Amino acid sequence: MAGRKDLIREILAGAFFLLGIIVLFVFIFTIGRDKGLTEKKFQISILFRNVGGLTEGAPVRLAGVNIGIVSQIEFLDKEAQGRRVRVELSIFEKFRKQLKGSVRFTIKTEGLLGEKLVEIYDIAGNDIVDLSKPIMGEDPFDVQDLAVVFSGAAESFTKTSTELS
Repeated sequence: MAGRKDLIREILAGAFFLLGIIVLFVFIFTIGRDKGLTEKKFQISILFRNVGGLTEGAPVRLAGVNIGIVSQIEFLDKEAQGRRVRVELSIFEKFRKQLKGSVRFTIKTEGLLGEKLVEIYDIAGNDIVDLSKPIMGEDPFDVQDLAVVFSGAAESFTKTSTELS
């Protein structure tokens, strides 16, 4: 009788374990589908002089919509038009047609903590971007550069007001 109870207990433990694994897979698949892990993607290479703290996994946005992620950041062996860093973007295939026209790629800072992301802007023009070749991106706005400009303006204002007095 004790052997039979142990067998039933082991079968229930095995069934519980299998149920747990099935629930885990369903949960992972559901989360992955919501995050686009199962969607087809294509790659775009963007070249920058400076990425300003951009990290792999950062979002890529077009008109405020997340359309992909930064999949890789690496240094180039040889500079291309003054750019030394290549950023690989993984873009969801369903957004390819939105990138057919004239677009520019910039690195933007968002939020209080300064999270970085790649923002894609539609621009008026006839220059259609070839997504199969590396694209020249625009460098991120640097707050330190702005501080230098304000400092120079403050010194100039002080000098002018002293001369007028």
